[in-house]
Amino acid sequence: MADVGADRDGLGHRSITATLWGAGGGAARIVLQIVSQIVLARILGPELYGVFAIALVIVLLSGLFADVGLAYGLIQKRNVSEDDIRFVFTWQLILGVVASALLWFGAPYVGALYGDPRVVPVVVMLAPTCLVSCISSASGALLRREMDFRTLNIAAVVSYAVGYFLVAIPLALSGAGVMALAGGFLVQAILYGAIQYAKVRHTIRPLFWQSGAPAMLGFGATVLATNLVNWAMAGIDRAIVGTSLGVASAGLYATAYNLISTPSSTILSLLQSVFYSASAKVQDDRKQLGRGLRTLFGTVLLFAAPVFTGVAAAAETIMVSLYGIRWAGGGDVLAPLALAMIAQLMMGLATPVLWASGATRRELELQIPIAVVWVVALWLVAQNGSLPVLAWCVLALFVVRAAVIIGATLRAIEMPLAELVTRCRAGLWLSCIVGLAGLAADRLLAGTLGQGPFLLVADMVACGVAMLAGLRLLHASVDDDIRHLLSALASKVPGDGGHHLLHMLIPLRDRSS
Repeated sequence: MADVGADRDGLGHRSITATLWGAGGGAARIVLQIVSQIVLARILGPELYGVFAIALVIVLLSGLFADVGLAYGLIQKRNVSEDDIRFVFTWQLILGVVASALLWFGAPYVGALYGDPRVVPVVVMLAPTCLVSCISSASGALLRREMDFRTLNIAAVVSYAVGYFLVAIPLALSGAGVMALAGGFLVQAILYGAIQYAKVRHTIRPLFWQSGAPAMLGFGATVLATNLVNWAMAGIDRAIVGTSLGVASAGLYATAYNLISTPSSTILSLLQSVFYSASAKVQDDRKQLGRGLRTLFGTVLLFAAPVFTGVAAAAETIMVSLYGIRWAGGGDVLAPLALAMIAQLMMGLATPVLWASGATRRELELQIPIAVVWVVALWLVAQNGSLPVLAWCVLALFVVRAAVIIGATLRAIEMPLAELVTRCRAGLWLSCIVGLAGLAADRLLAGTLGQGPFLLVADMVACGVAMLAGLRLLHASVDDDIRHLLSALASKVPGDGGHHLLHMLIPLRDRSS
C-alpha cells in the first residue's frame, strides 16, 4: 500500500466542504437523537434512564483503556504506511478483546458498586461495544485524515436511526425496559463501525511491531492519558450522582445533560475533526493556526452560543414540555448545563490548535490538577448539596477548565487574549441579547400560557426574533474572517439561496482568500 499523502490546502476548500458535510450530518444526528431521547424518556422515566446512565459511565471508561489513542497517530502523521495501519489495527483489536472481556466478567462488581443489580445485564450487553469501537478506530482515523466526513456522517446518521428507531424504541414499547437502551446502543456501534470499514477496507493482517512503533505508542499514551482525564471531567459527575443521590437523580441529570450535550457534542465533534485534520497540515504556521482559531471561536459564539443561552433561559419549560411532568425540576439542572456547553465548545476548539502547535503533553499537564479538583469538588457537593447545586458546580468547573486550556493555546501560538476577545465580541453580546429575551418571554407569559408546549413555542419565537434583530444590530462588529468563512459556506449551497439568506443576517463582503 502506498503512503497516504496529506493534502496541504491548509484550512481552505476541503475544510469548507468537510464542514458542510459535517453540518448536514450533524443536524440530522441532532434531530434523530433528540426525538429518540424524548420518546424513550417518556416511555421509561427517570429511574430506568438512570440505570442505563450509570452503566454507560463504566463502559465508556473501559472503552478509553481499549482505545489507547493509537489511531489518532494516523491523523497526526504526515505520511501513513500500510505497516502503520496494520500495527494500529492489531493492537486496537487485542485491547478491544481484553476490555470487552473484563467488562463482561466484571459486570457483577459494577452492580455491587452502585448497589443496583439492574446495572449488571446492561453492562454485559454493552461490553462488546469496546471491541467494536477498537476494531473500527483505524478506519475512522483514516477517513478523518482524508477529511471524508461525508462517509462518517452517513455512517453516524444511518447507524443511529437503525439502532434507536428500529431497535430501542420498539423494544421499549414492548416492555424491555432499560435493555431497550442497551440494545439500541449496541446495534448503533456495530453498524457505525461496519460502514466505516466498508469504505476504507484497510488491511487486517496482524503486525505486532514496526520501526515507527515507539513514536506511535508514545503519542497514543499521551492521548489515552488525556482522554482519561477528560473522562474524569465528563463522566464522573453521573457516577457520583448515581452513588450519592440515587438512580432517579442520575436519570434526571443524565437526561438533561444528554439533551443539551447532543447538539454541543455534535458541533464539537464536527469542528474538532475538521479543524484537527486541517491544523495538522499547517502545524508549523502559527499565524495560520491563530487565524483559524479566532475565526471558529467567533463563528461558534455568533451562532451556537446564543442557542445555549436561550435554552438556559427557558430550561424548565423545555424539560416539562418535551419529557412530561415526571421530569419536572429538570430545568434547575438543565440551565447551568446549557451555559456549561459554551465553555465546552470554546475549550474543544482550542485543543486541536494546542496539539497541532506541538504542545501535546501540555494539555495533559494542565488537565490533571483540574481533574483532581473536579472529582473532589463534585463529590463534596453531592454529599452536602442537591442536584441543582451540583449542576451549577459543573458549570463553574467547565469555565475554569476552558480558561486554562484556552490560555495555554494562546501562549503556544503567541496570540494575545485581547485579539481573540475583540474578534468574538459580537457573539458575546448576541448571546446576552438572546438569553435575556428568552428569560423575559418565559417569565412574563408563564401565567397566561402555562408551562407547556405553547409557552415553549413563545420562548422560541422570542429568542429567534432577538437573534435576528441582534445579528442585524451587531453586524458591523463581525470579523472579516468570519464574513469570508460564511461567504465560502454560502457559495457551496446550490443556487443563490444560501448567499441571500446569509446576506439577510449579516451583510457579506466577498474577498479573496
